[in-house]
Amino acid sequence: MRFASISLPSGVSRTVFNGEVMSVAQALSSTLRSTVMIAVLLAGCATGALESAVSTVPASCAVDGDCEEGERCDLDVGRCVSVDAGMDAGRDGEDVADGQGDAADVAAPDAADRGIGESCAVDGDCPSGYCISVGPGPRVCTDFCTEGSCPEGWACNGVVNGGQDAVFLCFPEVDTLCAPCASDLDCGGLDDRCAALADGMFCGRSCVVRACPEGFDCVAVEGGAAQCRPSAAVSCTGCVDGDGDGYGAGASCLGLDCDDGDGRVNPGAIDLCDGVDNDCDGMVDEGLTNACGTCGPAPEEVCDGVDNDCDGEVDEGVKNVCGTCGEPPAEVCDGLDNDCNGTVDDAPVCGAWVQSRCRLFVGWADNEAGPAGASASWGVCPAADRVNSGNVRCVGTRREGNFARLQLPGDVNGDDEAAVALLCDDGTQPEVARWVQGHCALYLGHADSRLGVDRSPTWGDCPAAAAGDDGRLRCTSTGYDGLFRAMRLAGDVDSNDQLGVAWLCRDDADPARAASVQASVDVFLGWADSNGGPADGSATWGPCPGAASGEVSGRRCTSTQGDGRFHLILLGGDVDSNDQLGWSLRGR
Repeated sequence: MRFASISLPSGVSRTVFNGEVMSVAQALSSTLRSTVMIAVLLAGCATGALESAVSTVPASCAVDGDCEEGERCDLDVGRCVSVDAGMDAGRDGEDVADGQGDAADVAAPDAADRGIGESCAVDGDCPSGYCISVGPGPRVCTDFCTEGSCPEGWACNGVVNGGQDAVFLCFPEVDTLCAPCASDLDCGGLDDRCAALADGMFCGRSCVVRACPEGFDCVAVEGGAAQCRPSAAVSCTGCVDGDGDGYGAGASCLGLDCDDGDGRVNPGAIDLCDGVDNDCDGMVDEGLTNACGTCGPAPEEVCDGVDNDCDGEVDEGVKNVCGTCGEPPAEVCDGLDNDCNGTVDDAPVCGAWVQSRCRLFVGWADNEAGPAGASASWGVCPAADRVNSGNVRCVGTRREGNFARLQLPGDVNGDDEAAVALLCDDGTQPEVARWVQGHCALYLGHADSRLGVDRSPTWGDCPAAAAGDDGRLRCTSTGYDGLFRAMRLAGDVDSNDQLGVAWLCRDDADPARAASVQASVDVFLGWADSNGGPADGSATWGPCPGAASGEVSGRRCTSTQGDGRFHLILLGGDVDSNDQLGWSLRGR
């Protein structure tokens, strides 16, 4: 026989007598009825023996012998637990006196695996050592708590387990009014009391905060909160059903109703995802919410740095190729793969950069007056960009894409020389300027007797060499270093002579970048006889740049076309001092 006090939130004390919670008066009554038993205990036991008979609930133990008759020691929690009649409580195949033999024995539930609200049969099934009734459903485990720590639909109430030590446990907030009971613990909450009515033991319900349903009166009770009790016209063995769903208070109901004001809510209802405990199991929307714990489909993932669909990943499948939100950054000519497509400076972004940051210089000299070898200057170029008099002449583009016009000196023949140079600079991106000037070059070729081939990948020794003469075709280039290299023309230069131009970019470390920059740039070459060219600085020369090549009114033009091949132009008539060349460096 054990006693334990339970302290209510209102300060009212209850006592657990033989495992049942009751008021102090009830405990005293039961104690009086057990006078003979207590007398025997007092007569036959010392003070220490009496103290051992009065203990906390449940008692601690190490072996079954530490427990009273009808109990066993649950070694998982170190507490005495009752052995229900007809239940096989054997542990790990241990035979139990249930008449079924070893084959029927099963291992006791693992208490460590059970959480609040999970079903149990005895106190030892729960980690806390407390298996409680919650109304019409099976008994469930509860756990120790602090204010606000219990799950939704559960409340934290204090229990004094003997002496002055308070224990706080989670109790479900369910309505057990008129439920059959044996003790207060069967009534779902410490303010709801089990009372003896005319037709049996039934749960009341505290009416301090919540009003009683129709057919019940709020009655003051000794030692506790006022309780709802059936009125004279109502019996707990009948059915008080306020919402007409067949569930309510009374033995004739289909079961207890956790909300007798809503016919859609009862233990027989199907739970819906609506924030309501439709089936009265103490849980809301169980198994119905999405991964985010809300109703309906999980929200779609959007790129915002938040795990919108609650799958444990942030922005999965919605980031751009650069791994950021929004559109990938635009590609710019800066030596980086800004748009994360695997190519640095992919076409045509560097065309505009080359046009605005680089200058193409073209030099011409009569009577072999040009500088020998590779030279940093041609006459006064590049310090100046327009010299159209004397034997050494030069022009340079001016970063706007227009044509720079060169007037040829004297008769053009085998003692004339031509040269080209490319100079790039950018104060904010010097590394890009160095890369373009060091990896891209303009090639210029001359062929007599129409020996050049349009769209050829080579022109004599070029582009394997920066300049050369194989006896048939002559070529020069900007040479990837900003220097001028003279190319001597062959024989009499006349209408069967050809000039060819090619723009090439090379980078063994990043061939994709080189190919992109090559495809982003066009160099246009124009020719006009009898001073028939457009004015210096003109935006057009014949059909170019609207067309890649062609002739309009005696103005012929061709272009590099971004393919790394030589494209030729046929000179016209006698080539002499009244003929003009036009040069344009443009982004494609």
